[in-house]
Amino acid sequence: MTAFLLQQGQPAGPIDLTDGAVGGCLAGVFGAFVYAVVSVPVQLLTRPMQQAMADMLRGSADVPPKVAQMIDQLSGSGAGLGAFVFGFIVMLVLGIIFSTVGGLLGVVVFRRDRPVPAPDDHGVPS
Repeated sequence: MTAFLLQQGQPAGPIDLTDGAVGGCLAGVFGAFVYAVVSVPVQLLTRPMQQAMADMLRGSADVPPKVAQMIDQLSGSGAGLGAFVFGFIVMLVLGIIFSTVGGLLGVVVFRRDRPVPAPDDHGVPS
């Protein structure tokens, strides 16, 4: 989409691969920050459900002790900030990589060919 919008904003000629790569990279960075802003309210809304499921699993007699210990560690208060930072870094790195590749592919797909100049016939018979 970035390459398409870049091409629409540049009617004089085709965009090149550098434009698509830079546009895609910036889209990946922007996407990571959108993830960071959206994930906080979603995690706050789903936290009570996660806590209820962890309590239900802890109360079950069929849960092995190592699994119960893992549930306690994951539902601790420090896991929220660590998971948020880890998720942001993963989204940043993967977003940059895949958005840059998408920008490059978009340039190939949406590139307009250079207009062919009209033949110049200054009265010379052909």
